Amino acid sequence: MAGKNTEAVVATPREGKFNKNAARRVRVAGKIPAVVYGAGQDAVAVTVDPKVITRILHSESGHNTIFDLNIEGGNGSKAMIVDWQNEPIKGKLLHIDLKRIAMDKLMRVSVPVQLIGVPAGVKTGGGIIQHVMREV
Repeated sequence: MAGKNTEAVVATPREGKFNKNAARRVRVAGKIPAVVYGAGQDAVAVTVDPKVITRILHSESGHNTIFDLNIEGGNGSKAMIVDWQNEPIKGKLLHIDLKRIAMDKLMRVSVPVQLIGVPAGVKTGGGIIQHVMREV
């Protein structure tokens, strides 16, 4: 469910060409290009604030966070981040894919597995832990 501290993501529809130059201009203006799709509606090209998206990605629930998405000039809906691209050297966000969530429909998501603490067998018995599954 939506986190208590999750703020709404405001998205502005993009118009015109959707090529690399247009995406570069969006980034120079301090936003990042994104696409919103799902829930039986048409895909919409938008721009979003990278700071808000970064806060969501680094939150406790990470990319599985369900948040309010308000597209200017349209209806609000629930959404989650399904894919993102980072610039390889500086790590800045380059592009985001957002999926509208129908709160009355079942969905399948990947959940990261994070090991916490040190098992007694490793700590005192000289054992070795093998972390095989990274997500379920």
